[in-house]
Amino acid sequence: MKKKKLIIKTAMILILVALITIICLAVSKTRNQNEAEKDNSNTSGNVTDIQNEEAEIVKLDGVEKIENIENIEISNIELSLIRNNKTKVSAKAINTSNEYSNSKILKIEAIDENGDVIATFSGMLSSMAGKEEVVFETQVLKDIMEAVRLKFSLSI
Repeated sequence: MKKKKLIIKTAMILILVALITIICLAVSKTRNQNEAEKDNSNTSGNVTDIQNEEAEIVKLDGVEKIENIENIEISNIELSLIRNNKTKVSAKAINTSNEYSNSKILKIEAIDENGDVIATFSGMLSSMAGKEEVVFETQVLKDIMEAVRLKFSLSI
């Protein structure tokens, strides 16, 4: 009789723990989705099944634009020198399709006026709903302000 009661108590505890876990996961998922919808300006990065598509960005009076990396248009690129000779790259990224886009890890090459790569670094582009706009930001541990071109590709 005691064994039966112990088994019933153990089963009830396991069911309770499972229910609490499911509720916590559902609340967490809903909270993450709401935060992403509220503040897209703090997002940076996402990875999709794109295979080595490349596009170049040329600096023209502060307006740089690439056409597409898997239906993502990147524009308004700014390079900012921050402390300890680090450079921050920020840009507007727009999902031009109506489809959801997973996060992407982008490989970025900074190219100088001689065509030499002066730095290679990466950044994470966040997942985006169709037609959504986010701010892409990343940093490189080097002063790349002399770059005349940035070359973007998917990091594999």
